[in-house]
Amino acid sequence: MTQVPYPVILQAARDWDEQADVLHSASRNLAQAEVSELGPRVAAAATRFVETWRTEIDAMERAAGHHSQALSAVRLDFFATDQQASTDLQDLVPWADR
Repeated sequence: MTQVPYPVILQAARDWDEQADVLHSASRNLAQAEVSELGPRVAAAATRFVETWRTEIDAMERAAGHHSQALSAVRLDFFATDQQASTDLQDLVPWADR
């Protein structure tokens, strides 16, 4: 059985959350891009480029957020399971050994 310490899970959740923030900032920056200043010959292609990348970045941001939430949830599940296992074990040992 592989054991992952709680702090490792917590840090991984924070790392994914930070990645979601970085991706959100990147998406905002793309949204503010002034492609019209590139001129009529380039603006249409630049608009498609920006929108394509925004779509991809937004999907990656959502995925990073989901990873962070999943890690946080599994950490809480592990903690609750460990607590219950500890309680169950204490119920099985003699009172003096608790």
